[in-house]
Amino acid sequence: MLKKAVQVASILFFTLFFYAVSTAEIMIYDSLGRINEPIVLKAETKGFFFSNGGKLVEFFVNGEPVGKRLSGGDGLAFMEYLPHRTGFIDIQARSGKESDKGLLLVPVKDDPYLLIEIEEVFIKPGIMLKALSESESESEEDILKLIDKYRVIYVTTMLGPRYSKKWINEKNLPLSVIYKWSDTDLGEDLKNLDVSIYAVIASPEILAATSSLADKRYTFSDDEEEEESWRELLKELE
Repeated sequence: MLKKAVQVASILFFTLFFYAVSTAEIMIYDSLGRINEPIVLKAETKGFFFSNGGKLVEFFVNGEPVGKRLSGGDGLAFMEYLPHRTGFIDIQARSGKESDKGLLLVPVKDDPYLLIEIEEVFIKPGIMLKALSESESESEEDILKLIDKYRVIYVTTMLGPRYSKKWINEKNLPLSVIYKWSDTDLGEDLKNLDVSIYAVIASPEILAATSSLADKRYTFSDDEEEEESWRELLKELE
């Protein structure tokens, strides 16, 4: 019980910290798509805590403007876009003086991806120390080896995409698309887009929910297939 309370308190601390330092009033959501098929880009205009609708939002892809839309009462603005190539594509939304950048991933069929939960692997108390047990530099090298070989899709359960993005940038982790787990049926989206998930590294709850996505599933928690370090996990996935 105490351990769970400490975990929740830590995640709340990071959430409040990122709220305090954030001044952005617009957010663009990362997206997944299929080549030569329309995809809807989504942005949200926000006040400090709540959505702020009725704002003009301009969308950019690879630095080029693709159109403008007004955000609705819920703060959301949508723009259809047709990707013509695979890989990561830079997307951006701008409203007034504020802007935000994100990624659109158009995967190559059968390319292997890792699905990684940010809170479980990088933030939860004790997990950071366990995952970085060799040394920080060695662990970062192992993480880069994994992502270089398999690529990655991040999921977040409590921090949300905006603050997870800040965390990833601060820790110099490889950038990729970030999805809020509770916002979408990501598993179905991945199947429909023919995204090949080679392994899932997440909490036991997400491992259970993604059992149909990958046979290889790992956690740094005290339950199920517990891993001691990234070095050990790298050896298992090779």
